[in-house]
Amino acid sequence: MPDTGWQMADGRWQMADGRSQRLGNRVPGVARPTPETRYPRPECGDTSSVNHRTTAWLLVVAQFVLIGAVVVLPGDHWQVTSIHQAITLALIGVALALGLWAARWLGAGLTPLPLPNGRVDLVVHGPYRWVRHPMYSAVIIGMGGIAVRSGSWWSAGAWLALVVLLAVKSRWEERHLVTAFPGYEAYRTRTGRFMPGLG
Repeated sequence: MPDTGWQMADGRWQMADGRSQRLGNRVPGVARPTPETRYPRPECGDTSSVNHRTTAWLLVVAQFVLIGAVVVLPGDHWQVTSIHQAITLALIGVALALGLWAARWLGAGLTPLPLPNGRVDLVVHGPYRWVRHPMYSAVIIGMGGIAVRSGSWWSAGAWLALVVLLAVKSRWEERHLVTAFPGYEAYRTRTGRFMPGLG
């Protein structure tokens, strides 16, 4: 810490001449540390290779193909009742709320690619306190609701394929997150993947 001429006494920062100022935990002339300083952002931004970015885009495209399949695949395998419709609306509502909550906390780190963009510190608050991939959780919940209302086993199968793809995608993404953020490995061991305490 640089010598600024101040010293701590009784909760106040004091100068040698006796002047004092209550500043909490902040040293005059020195930036206040934040919780995120334990997990600094990557200094070089997104340094992913072309191959990594290509793989990332393929995973994103596959995800949206399966989302489309859940929505449009036909079927008349079970009767859709008002109960199914209510479940669908509830799940979609939960998915929207969770997705928006996660996006708010991710902020400038929000990107379509499963690669860190170097714009934010490691986010471990909000929904990220309980799950590592709340955006994926929101997709799984919302698409599950649509599959329930579809009345189609084909749609349900596409939803299961989507869950598997997101599991693979998240594992691939975390290989890069571990490299980008020194604190990610510890965070991963104590936080569930899509559900609290699981994965």
